[in-house]
Amino acid sequence: MFRNWIPVVTLHCLFAGTALSAVGCSSATETTPSGHASLQFSNGSASGLVFVLENGFSEPINFRGYGALPGNVTPDVYSIQCYSEVTKTATAGGSMIKHGGTSPSRIKAMPGEQIHLVIKSDIFERYRGQTCTLALIFGNDSSVTSPEFTVP
Repeated sequence: MFRNWIPVVTLHCLFAGTALSAVGCSSATETTPSGHASLQFSNGSASGLVFVLENGFSEPINFRGYGALPGNVTPDVYSIQCYSEVTKTATAGGSMIKHGGTSPSRIKAMPGEQIHLVIKSDIFERYRGQTCTLALIFGNDSSVTSPEFTVP
Protein backbone atom coordinates (compact mmCIF):
# COMPACT_ATOMS: atom_id res chain seq x y z
CA MET A 1 0.00 0.00 0.00
CA PHE A 2 1.27 3.50 -0.78
CA ARG A 3 2.46 5.75 2.03
CA ASN A 4 1.42 9.43 1.89
CA TRP A 5 -0.83 8.45 -1.02
CA ILE A 6 -3.29 11.02 -2.30
CA PRO A 7 -5.91 9.13 -4.29
CA VAL A 8 -6.96 10.42 -7.69
CA VAL A 9 -10.68 11.13 -7.84
CA THR A 10 -12.40 8.36 -9.70
CA LEU A 11 -14.26 9.08 -12.88
CA HIS A 12 -17.55 7.93 -11.39
CA CYS A 13 -17.36 10.32 -8.42
CA LEU A 14 -16.31 13.24 -10.59
CA PHE A 15 -19.17 12.68 -13.04
CA ALA A 16 -21.63 12.58 -10.14
CA GLY A 17 -20.12 15.70 -8.54
CA THR A 18 -20.16 17.56 -11.82
CA ALA A 19 -23.80 16.70 -12.38
CA LEU A 20 -24.72 17.92 -8.88
CA SER A 21 -22.82 21.20 -9.09
CA ALA A 22 -23.68 22.24 -12.64
CA VAL A 23 -23.74 26.05 -12.54
CA GLY A 24 -26.96 26.28 -10.55
CA CYS A 25 -29.25 25.11 -13.34
CA SER A 26 -30.45 21.65 -14.13
CA SER A 27 -32.76 20.08 -16.61
CA ALA A 28 -35.34 17.46 -15.79
CA THR A 29 -33.82 15.33 -18.55
CA GLU A 30 -30.23 15.68 -17.26
CA THR A 31 -28.86 12.37 -15.99
CA THR A 32 -25.60 11.12 -14.55
CA PRO A 33 -23.93 8.57 -16.83
CA SER A 34 -24.35 5.06 -15.52
CA GLY A 35 -21.50 2.58 -15.27
CA HIS A 36 -17.77 3.03 -14.76
CA ALA A 37 -14.49 3.03 -16.65
CA SER A 38 -11.61 0.70 -15.84
CA LEU A 39 -7.91 0.86 -16.58
CA GLN A 40 -5.93 -2.38 -16.19
CA PHE A 41 -2.23 -3.14 -16.63
CA SER A 42 -1.97 -5.78 -19.36
CA ASN A 43 1.72 -6.48 -20.07
CA GLY A 44 5.14 -5.02 -20.65
CA SER A 45 7.22 -5.18 -23.80
CA ALA A 46 10.39 -3.62 -25.16
CA SER A 47 8.34 -0.75 -26.61
CA GLY A 48 6.33 -0.01 -23.48
CA LEU A 49 3.75 -0.97 -20.92
CA VAL A 50 0.32 -1.86 -22.24
CA PHE A 51 -2.90 -0.95 -20.41
CA VAL A 52 -6.49 -1.68 -21.35
CA LEU A 53 -9.04 1.11 -20.96
CA GLU A 54 -12.63 -0.10 -20.94
CA ASN A 55 -15.50 2.37 -21.16
CA GLY A 56 -18.31 0.90 -19.08
CA PHE A 57 -20.21 4.19 -19.07
CA SER A 58 -23.39 4.80 -20.99
CA GLU A 59 -21.72 7.72 -22.79
CA PRO A 60 -18.44 8.15 -24.74
CA ILE A 61 -15.33 9.28 -22.88
CA ASN A 62 -12.62 11.43 -24.49
CA PHE A 63 -8.92 11.90 -23.91
CA ARG A 64 -5.98 13.21 -25.89
CA GLY A 65 -3.37 10.90 -27.35
CA TYR A 66 -1.19 9.81 -30.24
CA GLY A 67 -1.73 6.86 -32.54
CA ALA A 68 -3.44 6.15 -35.82
CA LEU A 69 -5.55 3.33 -34.43
CA PRO A 70 -7.59 3.53 -31.22
CA GLY A 71 -6.25 0.06 -30.39
CA ASN A 72 -2.69 1.36 -30.06
CA VAL A 73 -2.79 4.80 -28.45
CA THR A 74 -0.22 6.66 -26.36
CA PRO A 75 -2.14 9.00 -24.04
CA ASP A 76 -1.04 12.61 -23.82
CA VAL A 77 -2.20 13.43 -20.29
CA TYR A 78 -1.65 10.91 -17.52
CA SER A 79 0.03 10.58 -14.14
CA ILE A 80 2.08 7.82 -12.56
CA GLN A 81 2.48 7.22 -8.84
CA CYS A 82 4.95 4.62 -7.60
CA TYR A 83 6.13 3.32 -4.25
CA SER A 84 9.41 1.58 -3.51
CA GLU A 85 9.52 -0.94 -0.66
CA VAL A 86 13.31 -0.57 -0.63
CA THR A 87 13.44 3.20 -0.11
CA LYS A 88 9.97 3.55 1.47
CA THR A 89 9.31 6.59 -0.72
CA ALA A 90 6.59 7.50 -3.17
CA THR A 91 7.29 9.25 -6.46
CA ALA A 92 5.00 10.80 -9.02
CA GLY A 93 5.43 11.61 -12.67
CA GLY A 94 3.36 12.16 -15.74
CA SER A 95 3.18 13.34 -19.26
CA MET A 96 4.83 16.58 -20.21
CA ILE A 97 3.54 19.42 -22.32
CA LYS A 98 5.00 19.02 -25.77
CA HIS A 99 6.12 21.97 -27.87
CA GLY A 100 6.35 21.59 -31.61
CA GLY A 101 5.73 18.37 -33.46
CA THR A 102 2.28 16.95 -34.01
CA SER A 103 -0.63 17.83 -31.76
CA PRO A 104 -2.36 15.02 -29.91
CA SER A 105 -5.62 13.74 -31.35
CA ARG A 106 -8.88 13.57 -29.49
CA ILE A 107 -9.49 9.88 -28.78
CA LYS A 108 -13.06 8.80 -28.14
CA ALA A 109 -13.90 5.55 -26.36
CA MET A 110 -17.47 4.57 -27.09
CA PRO A 111 -19.58 2.78 -24.46
CA GLY A 112 -18.39 -0.83 -24.16
CA GLU A 113 -15.22 -0.16 -26.17
CA GLN A 114 -11.77 -1.33 -25.07
CA ILE A 115 -8.68 0.64 -26.11
CA HIS A 116 -5.08 -0.53 -25.64
CA LEU A 117 -2.85 2.23 -24.32
CA VAL A 118 0.93 2.07 -24.64
CA ILE A 119 3.20 4.09 -22.35
CA LYS A 120 6.76 4.12 -23.69
CA SER A 121 9.13 1.93 -21.69
CA ASP A 122 11.62 4.77 -21.06
CA ILE A 123 8.93 6.56 -18.99
CA PHE A 124 8.86 3.62 -16.55
CA GLU A 125 12.59 2.82 -16.63
CA ARG A 126 13.29 4.50 -13.28
CA TYR A 127 10.30 2.75 -11.66
CA ARG A 128 11.41 -0.81 -12.53
CA GLY A 129 10.43 -3.18 -9.70
CA GLN A 130 8.27 -0.58 -7.96
CA THR A 131 4.55 -0.77 -7.23
CA CYS A 132 2.72 1.82 -9.32
CA THR A 133 -0.65 3.06 -10.49
CA LEU A 134 -1.43 4.90 -13.72
CA ALA A 135 -4.16 7.53 -13.94
CA LEU A 136 -5.53 8.50 -17.34
CA ILE A 137 -6.88 12.06 -17.43
CA PHE A 138 -9.96 12.58 -19.59
CA GLY A 139 -10.92 15.68 -21.58
CA ASN A 140 -13.21 16.94 -18.82
CA ASP A 141 -10.37 16.68 -16.25
CA SER A 142 -11.85 13.57 -14.65
CA SER A 143 -9.74 10.43 -14.50
CA VAL A 144 -9.62 6.69 -14.06
CA THR A 145 -6.83 4.98 -12.10
CA SER A 146 -5.45 1.49 -12.59
CA PRO A 147 -5.08 -0.94 -9.72
CA GLU A 148 -1.53 -1.30 -8.40
CA PHE A 149 0.92 -3.17 -10.62
CA THR A 150 4.65 -3.91 -10.46
CA VAL A 151 6.76 -2.42 -13.23
CA PRO A 152 8.58 -5.27 -15.01
